[in-house]
Amino acid sequence: MIRTRRLPCAAAGGSLVAPGPAPQPPETAAIRLAQLLELAKLGLAGAATDQTACSSAKSGKPLPGLKYREGRWAALHEVASHRRDRSGEVVTLASEVRSEWSVDLERRIQQGAGPDWIAYRKGGVDALAELLADPALSALTGPPPIAR
Repeated sequence: MIRTRRLPCAAAGGSLVAPGPAPQPPETAAIRLAQLLELAKLGLAGAATDQTACSSAKSGKPLPGLKYREGRWAALHEVASHRRDRSGEVVTLASEVRSEWSVDLERRIQQGAGPDWIAYRKGGVDALAELLADPALSALTGPPPIAR
C-alpha cells in the first residue's frame, strides 16, 4: 500500500496527493526481494513444460535453461524463507545465501557436475547478485561482496 500525504496546490486552489516518505532500507529490500521472486516465478512458469523441472531433469535430457530459472527462484525463495523464520535483514540474508550458493557452485564445477546442476546454482547466484546490486540497496549498504 502506498502511503500518501496531501500537498497544497495554490494554482488549482486545492491539494495534490503525493507519495509518502520513501520506504526505509529494510522495507525497500523486502519489496525488491518480492519483485525479483515474482519475476523468477513467472520466468520459471514460462519456461516449464507439462512436467516439473525435477521430473524433466530425471528424464535424462539436460535442461540447463529451465534449471537456471529454477535456481533463480529457489535462491530468492530461500532468502524469503530465512527472513520469515529468522526475521533477518534481507541484504544480510541474501549475502549469506549468495555465499553458500557460490561455494556450492564452485564445488560442483570442480567436481564436474552436469550442466543442470551448474545452471541451477548459477541461476541462484545471479539472482542474488542482482538483488544485492540493486542501486536502491547498494546505496544504503555499499557494494555487494564479490562472489568467490
